[in-house]
Amino acid sequence: MTPPERVWILDTSALVEAKSALSVADQWQTFKQLEDMVRAGTVALPRLVIREISEIAHPDLPGAWAPGVRDIQQHPLDPEWEHVQRVMAEAGDVVDPNKTKDDADPYVLALALQLALQGLDVSVVTEDRVDRNRTPFCHADLRRRR
Repeated sequence: MTPPERVWILDTSALVEAKSALSVADQWQTFKQLEDMVRAGTVALPRLVIREISEIAHPDLPGAWAPGVRDIQQHPLDPEWEHVQRVMAEAGDVVDPNKTKDDADPYVLALALQLALQGLDVSVVTEDRVDRNRTPFCHADLRRRR
């Protein structure tokens, strides 16, 4: 299979936002397209995103969809630990201090870092709006630090 031009890493917040941004009818079509993109390797999501979106009390379409794409994903569900450690060392503020379970955010960034270091063009899709990160850690930084 030909590597994709770009890989979109989905954060839980983007999946949640889809519920309010799209009608129910449009959600079905959109999530079917996302499933095709997961299968093609252009969309990826870490295991903790799948867990966060599917372990709510009454999962809706995103919560039911995410576990179904776990086995067709072309990229790792779990980024290598060294990349998680690097994210936490350089941008540990991405973790919400009020969460009682593991936060998916550092794993989203670690997967993006891992794929970028493999030479893929990576974008993170998120709707997070709280600025907990006081040290910029972005894709441009990843390329400079290789």
